[in-house]
Amino acid sequence: MATRKIDMQIFIVGTGGQGVVLLGRVLSEMGSRVSHKVIASETHGMAMRGGSVTASVKIGDYESPLIPSGSADVLIGLDSLEARNHMYMLATEGISIVNTLEPDGFDYTMDATGMAMRENMPGSLNMIMLGLFLKVAVPGLDLQLAISVINDLSPPRFRNDNVRALNMGFSSA
Repeated sequence: MATRKIDMQIFIVGTGGQGVVLLGRVLSEMGSRVSHKVIASETHGMAMRGGSVTASVKIGDYESPLIPSGSADVLIGLDSLEARNHMYMLATEGISIVNTLEPDGFDYTMDATGMAMRENMPGSLNMIMLGLFLKVAVPGLDLQLAISVINDLSPPRFRNDNVRALNMGFSSA
């Protein structure tokens, strides 16, 4: 596989149960599989009660796992309110990719919750958003790599739904 230098700071935010942690792990593994240095961290607030959950993924030559305010290249919001509350994390030229019905000033939006519910796979909205992210934001990471990583990291009972959700997000972008 040919490698392409990727330098990207990705900030993921949502609420407990939306799959922020798995999405962060998938992105981290994807970065490492294309021979890039990856640093990741997670913050679990009140995750069990629907509280804020964040993950930071840095792909490239970085030293610290935390993304400073105003430095994220991409903000992926699995929850629109949490995304709005964390917009300060984005760099001036950064892009926001948010799960919402209303564009509300975000760069790229998709009703991933609605899509997941219509397809009877409510736990896969994170993978729908990954598909959108891959379509709009990431030269150097591709759909086949994501499928391979999802197959390796997803719990077996969610594996097929997660791959299906990824493809839905990618093709609907």
